[in-house]
Amino acid sequence: MTALNYNYTTYDDFTALAIKQPELGRRLVKEYGKEGNWMHNPLTVYQTVRDYAIYEVLEDKYALPFYENEDAISSLVDVNFNEYHLPNLFDYIDYNSLGYALVTNKYFYDFYDRRTGQVATSDEFEF
Repeated sequence: MTALNYNYTTYDDFTALAIKQPELGRRLVKEYGKEGNWMHNPLTVYQTVRDYAIYEVLEDKYALPFYENEDAISSLVDVNFNEYHLPNLFDYIDYNSLGYALVTNKYFYDFYDRRTGQVATSDEFEF
């Protein structure tokens, strides 16, 4: 079974992010401006669109139907598909393609940094 891990860093606010990743900080300011709630709230940076997509599948947008039964998604991830003679469902998801589709969907307030391949998210990004 393939382990579904994703790499990310959460920063307390923009200042913390800008200290560690100044180039990304400058691009965020260019995109969202120097003022706004987003600068004072947590920001999460996923290292790749693949990492971002795995997060969305396991923890966020695609996990929403499972929220009423919080053990359901964990159970699905922990299934030993071999025991049931089934291919692992998660091995057949193209996380790179899904990640690119998510970051190009402007319905979601996510920032895709084309230069680094990172994805930054905040509940407070606004256009």
